[in-house]
Amino acid sequence: MSTDGKDQLGAREKPKGNRGEIFGKIFCGIGETFLPDGRAAVEFDSPLWRAGRYVLITICTSDESLEVESFVLTDTKYPLDICGEVRCDDPRIAPLFDRAVRTFSVSCHDAWVDPYYEQMMWAGDGLQNMLFNVVVSRDARLAAKWLRLLWASRLPSGLTCARYPARDNLLIAPYSLYWVQGLKEYAWWCDDMALVRELLPAAREVLMVFEGFMGSNGLLGRLPGWNFVDWVDGWDTGIPPGADSGASSILNWHYVLTLVHMAELEESLGEPEMAARHRRIAARCAQGTIEAFWNEERGLFADDVSKANFSEHAQCFALLSGVLDEKMAARVAGSLLTAPDLKQTTFGFTHHLFETFGQIGCIDRLVQRLQPWFDTAKLGMLTLPEAPEPSRSDCHAWSTHPIFHLVATILGIRPDGPGFRGITVRPQLGPLKFIEAAVPHPSGFVRARIERHSGGIRGEIHLPPRLSGRIISGGKEIALHGHTAFDLPCPANNRC
Repeated sequence: MSTDGKDQLGAREKPKGNRGEIFGKIFCGIGETFLPDGRAAVEFDSPLWRAGRYVLITICTSDESLEVESFVLTDTKYPLDICGEVRCDDPRIAPLFDRAVRTFSVSCHDAWVDPYYEQMMWAGDGLQNMLFNVVVSRDARLAAKWLRLLWASRLPSGLTCARYPARDNLLIAPYSLYWVQGLKEYAWWCDDMALVRELLPAAREVLMVFEGFMGSNGLLGRLPGWNFVDWVDGWDTGIPPGADSGASSILNWHYVLTLVHMAELEESLGEPEMAARHRRIAARCAQGTIEAFWNEERGLFADDVSKANFSEHAQCFALLSGVLDEKMAARVAGSLLTAPDLKQTTFGFTHHLFETFGQIGCIDRLVQRLQPWFDTAKLGMLTLPEAPEPSRSDCHAWSTHPIFHLVATILGIRPDGPGFRGITVRPQLGPLKFIEAAVPHPSGFVRARIERHSGGIRGEIHLPPRLSGRIISGGKEIALHGHTAFDLPCPANNRC
């Protein structure tokens, strides 16, 4: 892929149709050419591992015959132990879970990769990969490797490479922010604070590099490199309006959100002074972003200073940052749900949209926006794609995050601090009648089943030894330890 993303965009302009149909189509693929040397028996093997749905063998001979005695495919992948489970009454979820597991499993090698096209580890995919990983497997070694490799990839500026290891030093500055966010999530879901403390200085450095791009108005100037955000139709190579001129609300809100996440991590590690500094910079950037991009009439943040372009992306990052006052946050949430002209998130970025729907209590809308995932079955896909049709990559692990949201947003199971040493459950079933899951934990499994009934929810939760927590719903709270049965009112903020 070229550093400006043109090659990737071009690859997405070729429709493939139903992947389960082959007649009347042209086979395009990566492969090898083998030249027999005349010996009676010879064995050929690919010098690299390959991936794909189909194999085409073409044999060309001159005046001598050639006999192929055998053709063997060898399956090679990381031995990931999938032990997490999730079930609910929506019949579309079980096939989606299977496709997500298949997608993620074949994307796990010596690092997280697209197994066919890129075969590289990207900083921008790792956050979603990690969140899927931790709710289906206790093995988080590839998450730790993602953090370590990107730490090793840092350029002289202090920012991480967009992908590593690679032959070039491609820079996507926002991807460095995802690495910082990933460090915080790793700290919460995995019991490995030694690694978190080791990488903490580098995460601080990333945020300070961004601080160096801030102007006197509190806004980030033009960031270096390819300012990719999402494969949105109408955005040139995934770059939102204003990003290349140094005036993007999306990039500014992303910085604010990452500063807030880093402040939470610093506080958990006993660094209140550093946390206060992060929050101070976040407040300064947020104020500048509000002044430059807020549209009072529409109750939305524009993408650019001309206030001619609007997206779900900007609203999501603004709401998730938690820095908006109550009145402004309510207006943004309402406009996010009703504005007809917002540029919509696609597969990878929709993780942040689902986080937002969970925050504002709109689970019905979350389930509705799963339709592109359900539609992949109609396209004959066995795995989940990178982007909407025409998709370049048909197997991209960042699209597995809906399974995380079934567990962490709908069932509502999340760690309440570092090391998953406590748990908070905030169920929001939305249109679902019941949901149950087994979630791996460093000391066992968190097992939960919750169902709706008239006026409330009821269920039971089993925690592993020495883990305690709470379940919150409808303004009521019950302590959790061991086996706990409960009957609670529905969440007060479930608006849909």
